[in-house]
Amino acid sequence: MNNRNVAPRPKIEVRSIDYVPRHERHGKVWHQAPFWFTGNFVLTTMVVGFTGPALGLGALYSMLAIAVGVGFGTFFMACHANQGPRMGLPQMIQ
Repeated sequence: MNNRNVAPRPKIEVRSIDYVPRHERHGKVWHQAPFWFTGNFVLTTMVVGFTGPALGLGALYSMLAIAVGVGFGTFFMACHANQGPRMGLPQMIQ
């Protein structure tokens, strides 16, 4: 049996969430923007964004409410993400 023309098997990622050296990295940082934008561009997110104007808030106060809400949520998410490495707990928000 001749195996010379067989494609190599795909490799499993060996680094997982460890540090990736610069020479092994590819792509540019801005390439992640469309990934995160489209991942968060869902109906429920849009409904939350339209809640302020629907309740009579102007554009400025709606953006202020969104910024305060994001800051509030980010604070607690950051605290929980910090618990994983310190306590050895697996968490999705790490």
